[in-house]
Amino acid sequence: MPAVQGLPEGETLELVPRKPSGDVQKLVLVSGPDGQVKASVVTNSQGDVNQLVFSEVKVDGPLPDSLFRFEPPAGAHVSELK
Repeated sequence: MPAVQGLPEGETLELVPRKPSGDVQKLVLVSGPDGQVKASVVTNSQGDVNQLVFSEVKVDGPLPDSLFRFEPPAGAHVSELK
């Protein structure tokens, strides 16, 4: 992948759909020496590019239990799994 301004240096992995998709032409992930994804570049079928650079990433940090609570919407049917 050619250098894109603002992207960190690193290994790249280019992912292309097996069958043409209406939305995504390709996705490129850029990883640092530690293997963490540092950036992603999505190219859509019109050739538009959406570039995301990740910063201040925290790995295995504490997460409040409230992030994992699910309240079904009113009127939703809930089945208990046994």
